[in-house]
Amino acid sequence: MEENIKKYFEYLKISRLATIDELTGLKNKRAITENLRRELAIRTYRDVAVIFFDLDNFKIINDEYGHQAGDKLPAAIGKILKSSLRSYDIIGRYGGDEFVLILPDTDMSRVLNVAEILAQSIGHNALIHNEKEISISSSFGVASLKDNAAYIEKTLKIAGLEEIYEINNPARTDWQKIENIKFQISELLLQMADTALYKAKQTECNKCGFVSKDPHDFLKNRCSKCKSTELIKGRNKIVAFTS
Repeated sequence: MEENIKKYFEYLKISRLATIDELTGLKNKRAITENLRRELAIRTYRDVAVIFFDLDNFKIINDEYGHQAGDKLPAAIGKILKSSLRSYDIIGRYGGDEFVLILPDTDMSRVLNVAEILAQSIGHNALIHNEKEISISSSFGVASLKDNAAYIEKTLKIAGLEEIYEINNPARTDWQKIENIKFQISELLLQMADTALYKAKQTECNKCGFVSKDPHDFLKNRCSKCKSTELIKGRNKIVAFTS
């Protein structure tokens, strides 16, 4: 009996390690994607919002202050997220300095408000490393199941999302097809938030239209292509997905 109990707790430990990011205590990439699929597998047409965000200039901080500071940053962000979100929101570290948040029953206006609050919290919590203060900013991409429904329907070639979730005739429904579509929706919703994040990181030259997320393309606040200073700066922004 004692041996079985020991094996059971060992199994729980291994299961936890398979789903938890050790540095932050948040869900890892595998767990966050599985949780998103589960949220979208529910047979009710309700809103689900996704936030995809990362830390600006993370590589520069790593290079300048070392990997020890680079490890402290995600851990600090994890604490902010845990204290800022609802108990049923799902929080995960996607990898490196990237984080994904799943907010059930949340529309676009509310998720944008959450992203704004998180961006301010992260900005106000500088990291202290070796008695030096490291300022942090972040960029956010957000997407919503209902607010982006038209794009999802067009991309996946389905008549309407409501028909996927509110089944009128269960006996004649191809459930495998429905589950496959919901799986595609989960992948697409994450991709949409990631696309919005990419746009948030980009700086655009207002004169020649050159766009890049590489800060080296706009050194001294000048466009590397036309030398204009008329820039729409990226980073430290929140962008909602639009088709």
